Amino acid sequence: MLPAMKGRKYPPQAKTRLIPLLQESARTLPQEFVDEMGLPSYLHRNLAMRWVYWRRLDIALQMLPPQVGTALDFGCGPGVLLPILSTYARRVFAIDQHLEITHKVTATFGLSNVELIKAAAHLPMEPKSVDLIIALDVLEHVEDIAGVLSEFRRILSPAGQVIISGPTENALYKLGRRLAGFSGVYHHRTIYDVIDETKRVFQIRRIAKLFTLYPFFLVALCNNYNAG
Repeated sequence: MLPAMKGRKYPPQAKTRLIPLLQESARTLPQEFVDEMGLPSYLHRNLAMRWVYWRRLDIALQMLPPQVGTALDFGCGPGVLLPILSTYARRVFAIDQHLEITHKVTATFGLSNVELIKAAAHLPMEPKSVDLIIALDVLEHVEDIAGVLSEFRRILSPAGQVIISGPTENALYKLGRRLAGFSGVYHHRTIYDVIDETKRVFQIRRIAKLFTLYPFFLVALCNNYNAG
């Protein structure tokens, strides 16, 4: 386990322990899985490319509310947030289609309060039982975004919060994506579309940009409309 998170930046010691796991997975998993999880960007030899992808995590961490009881990492990918969330929440659910890397992450870090769940149409949590939902760079991939957001609303506690992020798909982002080594198209929509859909269900409290004038990513903090 990591010590309690200090400040709002991704801890360097966690990154140091994660990188070998990500590198091994990038070598051994099918390329489609590697691209979907964004591994080329986390590991890119170009420092600027790598910095952008890790920096978006810092922005999301800056939006965290005080410590919570239960958190959900929806579309957890390789599980890079799990070492942080496990010290921040008493219980963490992590959901994704592919859990090969996340099993290794939870074992390496000894994350006994993290439960890994294979993605399905319905979330296995009780109504109003989750205090924080994090969905980073995932809602642009799902076909039934309305169904997913409805499930989020069902399980989110009255005072709970949702943090979402996604790529803008502008020309500069697309160039960076090609340079990062991605070899496919997996997005059904941009983060602007995701935010428009999210507004139907949740109140958008704050939006942060990764690069102000020509953003690569947007990160949004949301809550229930009746949460104040």
